[in-house]
Amino acid sequence: MEVQEKYNKELIFKIQSLTVEQNFLLNKLIEKKLRKLSLRTYHALIEYLNNNITITNFNERIFSHKNFSYYDIKNVGVKSVKELTGFQTEILKLTDMISVHKSEQELYYEYFLLYLKEYYNIQSNHFAEISSFYNKTEKILLFKTLQILLDNDYIFVSKKKTIFKNYCNNNTNNSNKIKDLAEFVYLTRTRIRQLRKQLYGKFSVYFEILKHIDKKQIYFYDIDLNQTYITIDNILVEKINKKENVNFNLLFISNVLSVLSENTHSYIGKEKQKGLYNNGIKYEWEKKYLIVIKLTNIFDFTLIVEDVAKRLKERINKTYWFDFNKYVLSFYKSKKITNINVISEICKKILFSEFMLVIDSKNIILFEQNTFKKLPEYIEELLERERRPMNVYEMFDIFNKQIPKLFKSVGAIRSTCQRQRVNNIICFGRTSTYALKELVKTDINIKSGTIRDIVEEYLLQFDEPKHLFEIEKHIIRYRPNTNALSIMQNLRFDKSKRFVLFKNSHIGLNCKMNYYNNVLNFPRHTRKEFLK
Repeated sequence: MEVQEKYNKELIFKIQSLTVEQNFLLNKLIEKKLRKLSLRTYHALIEYLNNNITITNFNERIFSHKNFSYYDIKNVGVKSVKELTGFQTEILKLTDMISVHKSEQELYYEYFLLYLKEYYNIQSNHFAEISSFYNKTEKILLFKTLQILLDNDYIFVSKKKTIFKNYCNNNTNNSNKIKDLAEFVYLTRTRIRQLRKQLYGKFSVYFEILKHIDKKQIYFYDIDLNQTYITIDNILVEKINKKENVNFNLLFISNVLSVLSENTHSYIGKEKQKGLYNNGIKYEWEKKYLIVIKLTNIFDFTLIVEDVAKRLKERINKTYWFDFNKYVLSFYKSKKITNINVISEICKKILFSEFMLVIDSKNIILFEQNTFKKLPEYIEELLERERRPMNVYEMFDIFNKQIPKLFKSVGAIRSTCQRQRVNNIICFGRTSTYALKELVKTDINIKSGTIRDIVEEYLLQFDEPKHLFEIEKHIIRYRPNTNALSIMQNLRFDKSKRFVLFKNSHIGLNCKMNYYNNVLNFPRHTRKEFLK
């Protein structure tokens, strides 16, 4: 049958008068219809149209030619002509239908209904039910439509339907436990986990309809795709369920919204699957997030959350912190650092949503001790905060004000410090004064140990005895309250016999007597000073 017989000037005028939106939707419908042709007919038509499958090209190459015949197309026979004639009739019907609707909302709704008919072969009563929602609200109730499709076996059947609905419904009763579900569908728990992973792994395939929804429909749920960061939480879930009278959970709704926004946003917060068929997700997300693709291409939001979760889960024996901006840099996917301020702000919001973790005004991320604090740790914290040697009486007064009954007595603090002397705390003589070891390394005017220890350390530097006044000058630097007489008396009563006392107040070390014997070669008046 030749096209000339079907030629209609009014139809051509309609095609030429189509708006941009009408053209776009009609082309999508034509492309879907085209794929239903036989392989031979499909390739013949594609070749003839130079791979340009649009209503405009159909009009220019076929409809506008009065003497056109499908027999003129290469590799087209009798069966193909019959097929192409039917295809043309469908295009004409679609053109008539699309040309009637002018508003963008109506156009997308008609496209949506056509897709339901074509893809799901939906029954008239279900089709009427879906249509009635639009007539009442003038909006596509997406989740209500999905519920009808799920309930009436258009997407899943039999056991798959039961398993999927069990995990997508917002239901928390005991019947949802995997053990009960396994008994209900007569499958092992392992098999259920496997099927569940497959169902959610191919979510966008099973719910192909979502790819044919006008993306502007997402604004109906108060979601603005112009934002770089969108949170999907239980508040939004409750709002959607109430608005459309459905009962879906966070997992299902977030998956739906992620498919709707897949061209602009990435889905952050995929579900952690347990058991043999785990998917490598290490953290059980509290909420789900849509983040603009431009940022997810350069930064790993999942990894930073998993790292924080791991740190918080571990035993933290001592509080520690990081500069947040430097911490964020370690999760960039490349060495090129861009959009650091935007990414940092998004990370702060996510960490607060997931862990109630607040980044302070100094931009510090703090990981606080989560174990029971021992008594030595309280002392170490106090000494670190004060950054100076402290007497046990002074420490006891501070603890008594801040944490009453932490230490029962001064003796308790003293004994605790004595036990820690090997590790982090050092002692200053017999005055019950203590400080952190690291303080000695940083402050040149602080030295631990007794006066005898300091004198011994000083004398080890020399090969001859030193006068008491020289020793006093060195000791006063670290022990300002002592004097020469006190030092001499202290050394005189040393039972370890480390020191040798010479005439004229010279002091040496017993371990260096071999060196001191060399003084016998000195002049008499000098030698006399060093003799006992």
